[in-house]
Amino acid sequence: GPDPDDERRRRLEDELKDSTIWFDYLLPRPVRMTLEGFAIVAAAVGVVAAVPEFLASPGTAVESGLLQNMGVNVAVAGVAAVLLSSERKAAARRVQRRTEIRERQLKQGDRVRITTPSGAPATQLREVDDKWILKRLERWGRQDGLPMVGPVKGAILQDLVREAQPRLVYEVGT
Repeated sequence: GPDPDDERRRRLEDELKDSTIWFDYLLPRPVRMTLEGFAIVAAAVGVVAAVPEFLASPGTAVESGLLQNMGVNVAVAGVAAVLLSSERKAAARRVQRRTEIRERQLKQGDRVRITTPSGAPATQLREVDDKWILKRLERWGRQDGLPMVGPVKGAILQDLVREAQPRLVYEVGT
């Protein structure tokens, strides 16, 4: 069967964007992280503002709902902190994944190291040309276990096609 590492590698190669669910388009990551940060600050301010009132009259805190409000604010701050932490960890994983993709592309020759006009080191994808396309098709063929035609058989097939001058193309196989 297919190798899970090959499937993972292919998904990483073909990944064009980070967003994979509709919610990422509705509330983009930077907006979510900002809202989570604001929620933490607002809840913390609510707790800090309620502490003097609680200390002044702890006996009436339950009846006035102050203790419940403080509990809700603590819970909101905790949930927002967990969500923010999760977003930050996911961001670190995305950076690591992009680094792995970039390094693999450099190793395969699809990407080259350059120096920007300001002198900063960077990498850049190579131009897509016939050689790049053939190399990519060969790599995909090897990954999928497709039978390959070498240069000798390829030349024979080209000669046969040139001699036959076909007018229709038929798809053979499934």
